[in-house]
Amino acid sequence: MKPAEATFKEKILQLDLFGASLITALIITYTLALQYGGQTHPWKSGVVIGLLVGSLVLFVIFVAWEIYQKERAMIVKRLVSILSPIPFVLPI
Repeated sequence: MKPAEATFKEKILQLDLFGASLITALIITYTLALQYGGQTHPWKSGVVIGLLVGSLVLFVIFVAWEIYQKERAMIVKRLVSILSPIPFVLPI
């Protein structure tokens, strides 16, 4: 089986580097918020609330980017649409 030929630009576009950087930033901000909350900063502090709001904003941007990318997205819509409405439970 020979792989399909693609230009260097097409290969880079298929990597979805922007989506990968968004999800990385999202994971880091959310993890920092949970780490700081209650340990080094109170939950009501501006640092923790700012990190939580920032992670929510990054999540919205990430979902919008993935919808915009369609088949080039890191998480393709057709893979997510097979999941049931209950999180983390696959349909039987």
